[in-house]
Amino acid sequence: MTHPLSRPARPGDLAGGSRPIPETDRETFLPMKKYNVAVIGYGWVATAHIPAINATADAQVTAIYSSRPQDDAALSARHGSPI
Repeated sequence: MTHPLSRPARPGDLAGGSRPIPETDRETFLPMKKYNVAVIGYGWVATAHIPAINATADAQVTAIYSSRPQDDAALSARHGSPI
C-alpha cells in the first residue's frame, strides 16, 4: 500500500522524493553556519575530539569544561582558539 500523498520518483529526485536545489540558488537556501561546540571533560578522548572538531568547516570548539583546574592560555595555545 502506498501513502496517499506519495508520488512516483522522477529523474533527479533525491532520497525521500525531494528535488535538488539548483546551483545558482545554493547560497540563498543553504547558508553556511559554523557551530560553537563545548567539550565537557578534558581527558584523553577530548584531546582527540577537539582537533577533529576544529578541523571541520562546520564547527569549532569554543569552550572546555573540566572538573580539574586547567590553564586557559595553555589550552588556547594548544587548540588554536582565543580565550
